[in-house]
Amino acid sequence: MTNNSKKIYYMVITALFTALSFAGTHIKINLPTGDFIHLGNFVCILSSFLFGPTIGAITGGLGMGLADISMGFMPSIIIRTFIVKSLMGAMTGFLFSWLVKKEKNIKLLMIIQGSFFILLGIIFTIPYFLENNGFNISIDGLEKFIPINAVLPILLFISGISLFLIAVIFKGLKYLDKVVLYTASVAIFINISLEFIGKVFLPYFLERIPITTNLVSAISKIPGSIVTGFITITLVVLVYEPVIKALNKEKV
Repeated sequence: MTNNSKKIYYMVITALFTALSFAGTHIKINLPTGDFIHLGNFVCILSSFLFGPTIGAITGGLGMGLADISMGFMPSIIIRTFIVKSLMGAMTGFLFSWLVKKEKNIKLLMIIQGSFFILLGIIFTIPYFLENNGFNISIDGLEKFIPINAVLPILLFISGISLFLIAVIFKGLKYLDKVVLYTASVAIFINISLEFIGKVFLPYFLERIPITTNLVSAISKIPGSIVTGFITITLVVLVYEPVIKALNKEKV
């Protein structure tokens, strides 16, 4: 394949996966929290595995960002999507490429990372139980007690336990399958973490919506993000190998 042909090939691939990311975001199931389960993250992560961080970033940021515009979301949501999904695609692509080249002990990495998350969860939980504190926040004039400082430990515990469970099922898997599973899991953690930060702070800076209101909204949407994450990981694990084999056959 000549340099010119390569450029055209990757331009077509980028356009194709961006369109698939756009379409995948529209394939959604609405949740009672106002959030929805969709397939955009799946396309973003798959493209970063197949073609690297640049195409992954473009596929995620542009594809899902344009989808948010087409669905009429607020500017803060659109900007958050462009930033978060671009970072997710880029970071996932870099991590995947690095692990494939370096032949690391993925199971050990997951156990160390899972232990670190659980330890952090315990550290953040101690003040909550000692002080039994939280924030009194006002929404539409109604006072509600929300133990906000318990949200981060819960997210850390879920992430740590999930990594341990994934490490347990690693026995018998090929190295590439382990890399796919591990990197997809990390990508979902990156996505949930960045989405949470963006949901709390961007509406405040761009639209002056109070942080407490944003915080409650962000907390309520974590379950939907986790469900989307598990679906995304499952689809990436199932689809990656057949797709990479098909692409390699085409190149030959």
